[in-house]
Amino acid sequence: MLERAEFFDDLEDALGDCAYVVGTTARKRTQTFVWQHPREAAGELLAIAEARAARGPVAIVFGREDKGLSNEELDRCDRLLVIPTDPGYASLNLAQAVLLIGYELWLAASERAALPVPKRHAPPATRAQLDALYQDTHVALETIEFYKDRQPEALLRTMRAVYRRAGLTGREANLLRGIMIEVRKYIARLRGAP
Repeated sequence: MLERAEFFDDLEDALGDCAYVVGTTARKRTQTFVWQHPREAAGELLAIAEARAARGPVAIVFGREDKGLSNEELDRCDRLLVIPTDPGYASLNLAQAVLLIGYELWLAASERAALPVPKRHAPPATRAQLDALYQDTHVALETIEFYKDRQPEALLRTMRAVYRRAGLTGREANLLRGIMIEVRKYIARLRGAP
């Protein structure tokens, strides 16, 4: 890529063969072609690049770190990207801006890179496994006298919601169930001690 890099004396020459130009700015402009955040624009920009490939490249223009792109330079752009940053200090250095926009384009192109697969895959918990976990949770909470003045039904409803939102695998549901059973056994041993 570095060996193919070209150098130009001005922006007009650099953009001469481009089919579409995207500018970057820290200042949100009010022109009608508006601005977008890179994450919102990435997929659409890739589609534009593919559709216009025969007519020329799609360029992304970054400004100098001290001043960014001038209004005249931004006027040459078909779209503006604004990286969301701290409103009190919106500027990024050039390397950061290039990295962030490149990363968003890469994510969109790869449709979010697949994360490593765990060594042991477990299917989602079955209804029977979840029901057993709910029951063992209830018994464990009773055993440690957690309810006191609380309403067991309401608290268990909340626990069920927590377990559902967690999207537990069968292995995870069995682990939590095992913990609840051990709590019960431990309390029984304590109560049976002299």
